[in-house]
Amino acid sequence: NRIKKLFNKLSFEIDVEYSQGDSLDELLNVALAAILFHSTVFLDCVKHNVPIISFNWHEFGFKNKIKKYGVFNFAENLTNLNELITQACRFEL
Repeated sequence: NRIKKLFNKLSFEIDVEYSQGDSLDELLNVALAAILFHSTVFLDCVKHNVPIISFNWHEFGFKNKIKKYGVFNFAENLTNLNELITQACRFEL
């Protein structure tokens, strides 16, 4: 419900898929972006050239090291998350 509420603020409709299963390659082939939290899927995203969005307030071991490579787009807050999603939908990430 919170995700739907957040995305209702967008000026266009998006389809959100939640996945932990086998069809990951199929999803990433058509994904405009992936929002990751505690996930190892980032290597799959790099393989499929899918922009990665994560949360800057979430600490993980390699965050500071990976920032310099520009692989992740870190949202500073929920408004920024909305902006990053909009950019991904416009192929701007």
